[in-house]
Amino acid sequence: MLTRRALLSLLSILLPTAWTASRAFAASERDGNGKQLGDTGFMHDELHQFYPTYFDTIKCPCKQGECRPTRWQRDPKDGRTIQVLIDQVWVSATKTTDIRDQRDIPKNFPKALLRFSAHACAYGNPATVTCIWVIDARV
Repeated sequence: MLTRRALLSLLSILLPTAWTASRAFAASERDGNGKQLGDTGFMHDELHQFYPTYFDTIKCPCKQGECRPTRWQRDPKDGRTIQVLIDQVWVSATKTTDIRDQRDIPKNFPKALLRFSAHACAYGNPATVTCIWVIDARV
């Protein structure tokens, strides 16, 4: 039986994750090329103009095809590790992943990027995530 304190602690972890996931689904799930949110190349032609400028401010270099809008969540196993959806697979951040959140958003941040709950730069298969920018929360 969970104590009230344990229950409140658990809810403080689960509720923001559930809210974030539901907000992410509100953003367009497919682009004109049939790519899904989190896929390599999803909306890349429309958003790439912003990635070099803004990701550079968080020391995350953008290379063609690597940056993309995505969803994020806390790992259900530990409730702490940040995961992002990359090519339809949840990928955990590592100790070397650069993670930024809403506190790092500059005042002139493009509205086109604010539409999504997170952005990530990733490469390879299996994917390695180099940086994550969580737009809708403090992590």
